[in-house]
Amino acid sequence: MSHTRGRRGVLVAGCLSVVVFARSAAAQDMIPPAPMPDPLLTAPPPPPAVVDPFPSSDAVVVVPPEHLVINDRYFEGTPAGLRSYLESIKSTSPALYAQLSPDADRLQSRATTSMALLAGGLGVGVLSILAGVALRSDCALPSVNDAHFAAAASAWNACNEDNMDRGVVFDVVGVLAALGGMIGAVSTWPTRQDLLDVVNKHNRLSPDPLRLQVGYNVGYNVGYDPAQHTAQASATLSF
Repeated sequence: MSHTRGRRGVLVAGCLSVVVFARSAAAQDMIPPAPMPDPLLTAPPPPPAVVDPFPSSDAVVVVPPEHLVINDRYFEGTPAGLRSYLESIKSTSPALYAQLSPDADRLQSRATTSMALLAGGLGVGVLSILAGVALRSDCALPSVNDAHFAAAASAWNACNEDNMDRGVVFDVVGVLAALGGMIGAVSTWPTRQDLLDVVNKHNRLSPDPLRLQVGYNVGYNVGYDPAQHTAQASATLSF
């Protein structure tokens, strides 16, 4: 009798286990799966943009040209261009030529002086640096077997210091000479106002106005440049 009850208990326990397992499986089937994360939301943020503190100097700075314009004729907006214009009217307008020629000579003289100062300063600078290299003394390295090694080492050290001091002096003189030449050239070169003074004087003496045009000729520079593969735009400013 006890064995029969034990078997029944085992059967009942087994049935209950099967029912509980089946219900658990059914309940799990009724639970919806977890949604997949959105890759756009879980993607790591892009790295911050790196700003180059030393950008490359690939950009080309274009200085607009200057021209002297009169009656659809163009001359360079420089003292040499002014001289070319005066030479073109020497036979047709001798009085105007005589009035403006001294002014053109003065501007050309200043331009020549400016170039001479620049060339002289750079030339002296280069020669000074080369002289500092050429005048270096040959300092003989003392031998450790020398009976007077201490004195020889002291002389070798003094020779090297003398070479260094001489080289620094020649280098400083060279740099100062180059800077002086450049500063003198910039300060001596005729300014735009100097050229405008001659243009204004010309316009007071002549019925045909002379203009200083800064920029590109619109008729020749608007459009597409096949050599540069770029579009061009242009503008002019006249005085």
